[in-house]
Amino acid sequence: ASLDKGLAALDSWAAYAPLANGLFCCHFDPLIGLEHPKDNLQDGCNLGGAATYFFEAHELAARCGVERPGYQTLAFGICDFFVKHQFEDGNLGRAWHNDGTCAATDGTTGCFLVPPLLTAFQLSGQDEYLTAAKRAFAFYMAGLIKHGFTAAGALDTHCIDKESAIPLLRSALMLYRLTGEAEYLQHAEHAAYYLASWQWQHTVHYAPGTALAELAYDTFGGTSVSTQHHHIDPYALSFLDAWLQLADLTGNPVWKQRAQAVWSNGMLGVSDGQLRVMGKLRPVGSQDEGFYHTRWGNPFNVSQWLVAWPTAFRLEVLRS
Repeated sequence: ASLDKGLAALDSWAAYAPLANGLFCCHFDPLIGLEHPKDNLQDGCNLGGAATYFFEAHELAARCGVERPGYQTLAFGICDFFVKHQFEDGNLGRAWHNDGTCAATDGTTGCFLVPPLLTAFQLSGQDEYLTAAKRAFAFYMAGLIKHGFTAAGALDTHCIDKESAIPLLRSALMLYRLTGEAEYLQHAEHAAYYLASWQWQHTVHYAPGTALAELAYDTFGGTSVSTQHHHIDPYALSFLDAWLQLADLTGNPVWKQRAQAVWSNGMLGVSDGQLRVMGKLRPVGSQDEGFYHTRWGNPFNVSQWLVAWPTAFRLEVLRS
């Protein structure tokens, strides 16, 4: 039943989301008639995610005895578009119109396309994918080194943030494994230190009566979102495995310690089906997206937004 549900969801995206030029419609509402924008922009973050995970979905489906060649075809289509449309300086752009023209080039969001470009090279052996990936990585890594920050990866805001550095870390590790060049491992650690700058390294105690006190929430190990969204979330679960890889490759135990702290923090507030928060009973397995550890937003309480990604990220950690 789980396999059927997964394939049904992926099949729907594969059937309706690809555009003729290789781009991919990142928002499903327009595809089923719930939205009718004149031009639905496609962003580098979701395009990179689509290519990355449809490559993986093709492999996983085959391991389940199900052939889905269309999954791989659409992932290659996205990669082919960016090989063809990459800018001279290596930038892959932040957002694109459906007709294939670039709407915005700022930020680090385009770096999310580097990992699937490297996967495309591994699967095809075609050097054009590796060349594009190297050029893009060099462009985005130079931005972090020059400015000291990355930006625009958290798509509900447009500012300096944490998420936009995740593909830099992943790309550097992939390039190091592909090339063996020590410089890429140094770049991986540089990106990792930037990500670590968003991690809480101390515990804050909250007053009785607040949701964080009721949950016995520990800020230690959690990571904040961005300069605009001042709350902690468990999003570091998404690169926990990369920190573990870095610990193995560098022999530096700090990355394993940080990863363990991420996991401990990411397990807080997961409902067993009996958890009641701010007067509301929570379904089993659910967890807040946002923990308001300051006076910003909903002071010392939680967002009450029980989205799917924290659970998905925990499952990905366990799977890997």
